[in-house]
Amino acid sequence: GPARVVDGDNILIGGLTINLYNIDAPEPDQMCHDADGSLYPCGQRATNALVSLTLGQFVRCLGDKTDKQGHLIRTCYVEDMNINQEMVLRGWALVYRQKKFDEDYLRVEQAAKKFGIGIWRGEFETPWDWRNLEKIK
Repeated sequence: GPARVVDGDNILIGGLTINLYNIDAPEPDQMCHDADGSLYPCGQRATNALVSLTLGQFVRCLGDKTDKQGHLIRTCYVEDMNINQEMVLRGWALVYRQKKFDEDYLRVEQAAKKFGIGIWRGEFETPWDWRNLEKIK
């Protein structure tokens, strides 16, 4: 059904929170450095990228995993486009390496890095490292 974007790797469909499988996007308040070294709101840009992929579209999600918070973990599609993989291709999400990951996503991530797309055009903390640093503060 129609999706409401929560952040760069979470959506709501019919009141259910869905975590996009195999990806981790910058957090909503995370900042990154652009190619010229200036700070920009990469977390907000990741959220906006996911909005642009899903706005006004029918989103179909497949999978059967659930995280510790009870959120569904799914691979989601708009028509035939895998939006999880598309977020990585556009450089607004990374492959989530904390568990077993999809090798196809890794190849897509390497391409985004090679061409300096999205967050790869500058410097950034991985979302998982950024969350850990924020917990320490």
